[in-house]
Amino acid sequence: MSTLFFQETYLPPPALDRDTIARFGLVILLDLGGLPQLWSFLPQTSKRPLLMRMLGLPESASRIRSQVRFEALLQQRRAELGPWTGDFGPVLDASLQNLADTLGLSAIEYRILGLATLLGAHECLAKLASQSLGEMDFLGLAKTCARLLGNPESIIRAALATNGLLAQSGLLAIDRKARHRLHAKFELLDGLVDALCTGPAEVQALIARWIPPATAATLTLKDYPHRRPAVEMARRLLVASLKAGRPGVNLLLYGPPGTGKTELAKGLAAAMGVALYTVPTGDAQGDPISGVKRLRCYRLAQHVLSRQERALLLFDEVEDVFPNPLGVRLGNAELTKGWINATLEGNPLPALWVCNDIQGLDHAYLRRFDQVIELGVPPQGVRAGLIEAHTRGLSLSRAWKTRAALHPDLSPALLRKAVGTVATAGYRSPAATEAALEMQLNATL
Repeated sequence: MSTLFFQETYLPPPALDRDTIARFGLVILLDLGGLPQLWSFLPQTSKRPLLMRMLGLPESASRIRSQVRFEALLQQRRAELGPWTGDFGPVLDASLQNLADTLGLSAIEYRILGLATLLGAHECLAKLASQSLGEMDFLGLAKTCARLLGNPESIIRAALATNGLLAQSGLLAIDRKARHRLHAKFELLDGLVDALCTGPAEVQALIARWIPPATAATLTLKDYPHRRPAVEMARRLLVASLKAGRPGVNLLLYGPPGTGKTELAKGLAAAMGVALYTVPTGDAQGDPISGVKRLRCYRLAQHVLSRQERALLLFDEVEDVFPNPLGVRLGNAELTKGWINATLEGNPLPALWVCNDIQGLDHAYLRRFDQVIELGVPPQGVRAGLIEAHTRGLSLSRAWKTRAALHPDLSPALLRKAVGTVATAGYRSPAATEAALEMQLNATL
């Protein structure tokens, strides 16, 4: 027997409008042909009152044993409610409007997000749709949404298209290949359902969590004299792109850990005087998020920030984002090559992508970057200059500095971190300072 409505009690979120929930439930049963499937088991379950409560029917309706009489009661209830005016309730409408204003959503995109939120927040409505309608493909989803929202199927399909704002912004993902229950066809950005049901302030707080600003730069462009021509070209390219509003500008920074790739991205933004935002690697609980979800966050950031300010976007640790060429050929990669290519070609704000190695990246991706900069460990002469510049506040002998510059793996980022640690520890004598600094460097080199 189905487990539908088997909760002892169910209280819908207060942000959801009960009449809107009832209207959608009636459309599922009366217009989408769900009543016969539901009726096949409903008289046998003792949890019928929960369904009556959701539809706004008297409890006595749960004792009706005739499908014809029950359908007549449903028709009477629909006449009492009248047609749906497009409202989802004061709180949810305010949240949806706030999100629509932030991203520039159309009226139909607003409605689709509202429906997806109702299904994600109201368990009984989701289960009613699941039991009554079963699994559906993308065309079935478009047809169902059209009947529920009162819009033509063609408009629904356009709004749910991969090049539509809902998908491009990362707010909503839809599995177009597999068949799923109605609520499972909608995959909203993590945390979005709760935020929309709480209010506009929580919507903005969620966006801020998914689009965090980068921490302050600890290195400057002067710390990369060994890559001066490439760095200067990157700076000029980013400045010109922002000024002209040129889309699809992407830079790739790669090299071994500790060579200052992320710090170079921060340094470029600081030198230009623009804000730099990052794509998070973890969720609100600190758990890592997948490459697919990180790309959705990236797309959200692009759409939100491009409507608000001149900024750059940093996508660090991208190794888990780009599909492995073998996985693409075997058809088991989560992301398709076309989807990635579209992401690299349509970004409204310049983006800096950072990784340790490019050996596993498909050449089709590399060709789409406007500039690729390799950051290795600087040569000895540059290392000596960096040591001199970053250790001015420490008591170090000339001999020690000369010896440290000989190390072939000493990078700007590792040096800065070690110097900061030793300076905080507050050693006084040169010998103790040198020993501490050498210990820190040896631990990481």
